[in-house]
Amino acid sequence: MSVQDALGISPDAVDRIIRDRWPAWAAAHPKLPSQVDSCAQLHRWIRSSASCDADDVLRIMAMRAHIDDYDDRDAAAVLAFVMLPAAALIAHKLRSMDREIDAHVAAHLWIQARTTPWRSRGRIAIGLRWRVWRYVVQELSPPEGIDGVVPDIASLVRPQSDDQRCPDDEISDLVTVARRSGDLTNDDILLLMAVLDASSAAVPDKARGAALLGDRVSDAVAPLHGTSPRSVRRRTRSCIETLRRLASA
Repeated sequence: MSVQDALGISPDAVDRIIRDRWPAWAAAHPKLPSQVDSCAQLHRWIRSSASCDADDVLRIMAMRAHIDDYDDRDAAAVLAFVMLPAAALIAHKLRSMDREIDAHVAAHLWIQARTTPWRSRGRIAIGLRWRVWRYVVQELSPPEGIDGVVPDIASLVRPQSDDQRCPDDEISDLVTVARRSGDLTNDDILLLMAVLDASSAAVPDKARGAALLGDRVSDAVAPLHGTSPRSVRRRTRSCIETLRRLASA
């Protein structure tokens, strides 16, 4: 089984929805690209577009899919299918938690497709990925909570991975050491995951180091954690100092 199988939505079904419904959606929402006739084409458009434009599209789909707004199950199916690669990666990283991990991830992906808070200031894709991971871990963790589960930061923030080591891998190694030693809490790790995800969406790789404490990143992450951008920058700076100290030890 895969997350897609558990979700019960085939590529052909999503393509039919897009062919039948997208022209009307695009007419009602000018920020949607007009020339989309398949989910593969929508994926390509999102990957090649500026992050703010891609976020506009996902926000519109989340609005239409939300049970308290348009309550459009077709829009939810498209949104969930667009987020499938991220969901599959989450299932892979959490596969040791349950034999039916694909079903758990698919269920929470659908719930998020139907209930994502599209009015929030944060990026839709970042928030949806974060909530799916968070709720799956909460559901499958023992009563003492999720403290023993250390997410692979690099894998969750990088859409595609390979076998070569890169700076994100080193960050992930340091974060794992810091969590196990108690230097970072699980909330610290969740914050770092969101900050790294937001920075990768906001700026080119070569500028990410400077962007971690930037306004664009903290503004995107703050709504996900129910705090202020200033608090996000303060906590991120503290986490970075902790990792820097461990790296030089």
